[in-house]
This record gives sequence, C-alpha cells and structure tokens, in this order.
Amino acid sequence: NNIGYPEAVAIADGLKTNTTLTVLNLNKNNIGPQGAIAIADALYINTTLKEFNLRNNDIGPQGAIAIMTALVNNTTLTTLDLSNNKIGDNEIMTESFIQNTTLTKLNISLNKIGVVGAKSIAKAFKKNTTLRKLDISWNNISDDGTKEIAELLINTKLDILIISMNAIGIEGIKSISRALKVNTTLKTLNIEFNDIGVIGAKVIAEALEINTSLATIMLSYC
Repeated sequence: NNIGYPEAVAIADGLKTNTTLTVLNLNKNNIGPQGAIAIADALYINTTLKEFNLRNNDIGPQGAIAIMTALVNNTTLTTLDLSNNKIGDNEIMTESFIQNTTLTKLNISLNKIGVVGAKSIAKAFKKNTTLRKLDISWNNISDDGTKEIAELLINTKLDILIISMNAIGIEGIKSISRALKVNTTLKTLNIEFNDIGVIGAKVIAEALEINTSLATIMLSYC
C-alpha cells in the first residue's frame, strides 16, 4: 500500500469522531512527517484506539515528535510501532513517555537512535510502571547505550526486552548481567546478533544463577 499524505489526513479526520476503532495498521504507506502530524492531532481527541502500527512510513524526527507529544494526553493507546521511520539519534522521546501512563508495548527498532536515543528512552521510562515490552533492536546503541537501557531492568516492570543487532560488546553485556541479578520481572531477553563472545556468555550465565524470572533468552549469532 502507498496511501500517502492526503489519505492520512482523511484517516486522521475520521479518527477524531470515530468511537469504535481499536486497531489501526498503516504499515508501509509513505505518509511522511506531515501525515504523522495529522494522525497525532487525532490522537489528542480519539478515545478508543488501542493499537497503532506506523512502521515503515518515513515520518522522521518531526513526525515522531508529533506522535510522541500526543501520547502525553492520550490515555487509551497501549501498543505503538514506530519502527523503521528514520527517527535518528535525538532526545525527542523523553518528556512524552515520562508523562504517558497507558503504553504497554513500544517498538522503536530500525531507527538509528544510537546512544543519544537510548539515553532518552532510559530517562523516559526509568520510573515507568506500565511498559511491558520494549523493542529497540537494530539501533546501534553500542555498549554506552546498553548501559543506559540496563537501568530499566532495575527500575521498571518490563516483561520483554529486545536489544538485538546493536553492536553490544562485553561492557554492555556486563551491565545487562548486573541488572538481571536484581531484576524480578523480565521474562524474555533477546540479545541476538551482538558481539558478546564466550566471555559475554559466561557473564550472562552468572546472572542466570541468581535471576528467578527470566524464561527465555535469545543468543543466536553472538
């Protein structure tokens, strides 16, 4: 599909008055930043939408800011997919996610958020008690960004954390390991396609001797 900006505006107008729609999937429709801004305006008003997939739409940082700002006031959306949208390495996520209390699943993978973006997410969700699933895979957050994300495992109630393909090495995995030793909620951890090697695997094994909640850990191509 490729509905583009004009149709996105039409959908946004419909969302403002609709009282039954709970799931909206706009994956790969090239709505761009302006289309995202139009949808964001609707999210200020809509009170029924629970799941929103905006994957592959080139919304960029401008569109992402609009969507995330809308989340400050939105109290119904629980699932948001912003993956592969060229958001980049900035701090746009902090304030909106600090104030949101309903989001339980966030996918922000494939956005090149880097260390700066990882720090922004960590700051935003540090005291959050509602988020259950976070996917920040394919973002090149490296060891420094991983250290920030590891803090979430200490202070939040995450069930699922996906940090695969992020150029994570020994130092990053050590921070994850330390967090796992005190974490009591995480059930699934995906760290595939990271360069942790044998030493990193041993570090994780040590954490598993203490951790009592983790049920699934994915280590392929590490």
